[in-house]
Amino acid sequence: MEEALKRAGAKTIFTLYEIHQWLKMKREPSAYNALIHRLISHTRRSYKGKVLLTGYPFPMELAHSFGLLPMIGEIVSAMIASAHLEGYALRLAEREGYLRDGCSFHRATLGAALSHFLPVPAVVVAPSMICDGVGKFSEALAKRMRLPYYFLDVPHSLSSEAVHYVAGELREITTLFEEVTKTRLSKEKLRRAILISNETRRLMLKVAELRKRKPSPMYGRWAFNFAFISFLLMGTEELLELYRRLLSELEGKLAKGDPTEERYRILFLLAPPYHTMEPFHILENRGAHTVFEELSYVYWDELDPDKPFISLARKVLKNQFLGSAERRADVVSELASEYDVDGAIHFSHFGCRQGGGGVRILKEALASLGVPLLDLDGDCVDPSGYSSGQVRTRIEGFLEML
Repeated sequence: MEEALKRAGAKTIFTLYEIHQWLKMKREPSAYNALIHRLISHTRRSYKGKVLLTGYPFPMELAHSFGLLPMIGEIVSAMIASAHLEGYALRLAEREGYLRDGCSFHRATLGAALSHFLPVPAVVVAPSMICDGVGKFSEALAKRMRLPYYFLDVPHSLSSEAVHYVAGELREITTLFEEVTKTRLSKEKLRRAILISNETRRLMLKVAELRKRKPSPMYGRWAFNFAFISFLLMGTEELLELYRRLLSELEGKLAKGDPTEERYRILFLLAPPYHTMEPFHILENRGAHTVFEELSYVYWDELDPDKPFISLARKVLKNQFLGSAERRADVVSELASEYDVDGAIHFSHFGCRQGGGGVRILKEALASLGVPLLDLDGDCVDPSGYSSGQVRTRIEGFLEML
């Protein structure tokens, strides 16, 4: 695949992937296949447009109102790992001095950008709310490629001062987007993106409610991907239509009656490995379904189209990963209760200090509810940091204990 990439170029590879996914979508016309096709199409089109490179969870309503084509570093790396091209990107990053003790999400994105596997971004915005590393790698990339750069500094509390501070930053980012796109912000386009985002949010909540049923009509790796990719497309008509379709599919599945055996209900925390489906196969072969994921949680309130910057600032500040580990533990406990799970699995991605650092607090919070937590170590992007035998042994032991 790497040789093919060198010969054909990334744009050609994405065109072929798009055709492949289009054919798959025609054979199996599900909302999920349509979403993956939309993601690949979005990536291919980005070679001709102005790209915003940013991180989870930047409020994309703002980017889409400018017609920017956003790319989230974590999704870029996940795509690369899913296509088994991570070695190419990671080796290039290492040759440039970015060592293996750093997060592979960041290293893979950096390697992909420097090798022009990705289109050259028009602007880079690094949100600070999830991890410290994204700011470092984004700034390095922007300097290296001489790109406009903004560090979105997010306070760790949801105070009135914090909301106005972040809203001010979003106004500054808007000015930067105006310079990059040479277009003034259209208040009507931003209002439209926010209204679409609100409607999408309502459908996401309905999907989340349906997933509480037993057996859950939606589980596994594809459920996680649906939520994660949604952040990229939030505020677009396409995502709204995909959620309408997904909701209809799930309601239809429930109406027919689902014969799937559900022996154990699992809450999945942080992120899964993208280079392998193995943990989900092990779970599902034993009748254990990941009925909800931490990243599927709708943490934000409905946005006010008359106060777009204040609303988007509140959205940024309400993310459960922001602030203390106890705040995240409260959300995880709420999810464990609402989805009546038998256990939780945390995949502690190598290099993710924020994710892995709070595991003990999560474990204690869940234990108080009688929900055991399995902490799996591994790397979400780099398969050399993943031990298949160890993961299988630990998951099977965990299920035996349940």
